[in-house]
Amino acid sequence: MSLADYVKEVKTGGSRWLKEQAEFGRFEGWQDGYGALTVTFSGKDSLIEYIKGQAEHHRTESLLDEYRRLLRENGVSYDEHYLA
Repeated sequence: MSLADYVKEVKTGGSRWLKEQAEFGRFEGWQDGYGALTVTFSGKDSLIEYIKGQAEHHRTESLLDEYRRLLRENGVSYDEHYLA
């Protein structure tokens, strides 16, 4: 399965589930596009801890700034036009 097809399945299933949950009554849909990064299995626990503290982390670094930093740190070229 391609990454694009996988993301489509996740967004479709996630949308359906979210719309059925009363606590997500304001959910209107996903943003256009997506980004995907991989992590090694040995990095799994660190990633889980990052996710748990993500709200606190994003008080000092925006999601967009973090995404740009991760792309730079990993040598991924990108077009700023697609990040706006």
